[in-house]
Amino acid sequence: MSRIAELEAALAAAQTGAGVIDLSDQHTLQDVGIYRYHHPLENAAAYKDRLRSLEGQIDSAIKGHRAILAADMFTFDGSLARGRKLVGDLSKLMLRAYNAEADNCVRSLRSGNVRTAQKRLESAVTAIERLGAIMDMRINPAYHALRVTEIELTADFQMKMQEEREQAR
Repeated sequence: MSRIAELEAALAAAQTGAGVIDLSDQHTLQDVGIYRYHHPLENAAAYKDRLRSLEGQIDSAIKGHRAILAADMFTFDGSLARGRKLVGDLSKLMLRAYNAEADNCVRSLRSGNVRTAQKRLESAVTAIERLGAIMDMRINPAYHALRVTEIELTADFQMKMQEEREQAR
């Protein structure tokens, strides 16, 4: 019985990232002025254009109801119509919560904390999937990939802007 408890504790620690050593030298390299771009582009304007294009894809996914996946045969009080309404309403609520978390990640983003922002967003996906399990509700992985790309592009844009300012001096 204690072996099971040990294994469950080890699994929980692995899932939270406790005790995990990041072997990448990203932080060390950034400390000495080397930044590895996720999406290498020529200048800040190119990043701005790519971000605008990405925002269009995000908007399109939301308007096309492709951002969140949920069951469409859920019944509520024996009514399929009421079940669909409930699923639709909760989908909007969950998507709103996810987008708020994604926007906070982008707003508070600095070039050194991209990994932290991605983990926060992944935690939001996991929470929504856990909370929406009864209705088979989850964030569409393609939509999540768009938001992760947005985080990476924003970090790259910020770094490119900083480089261009330094070159202008």
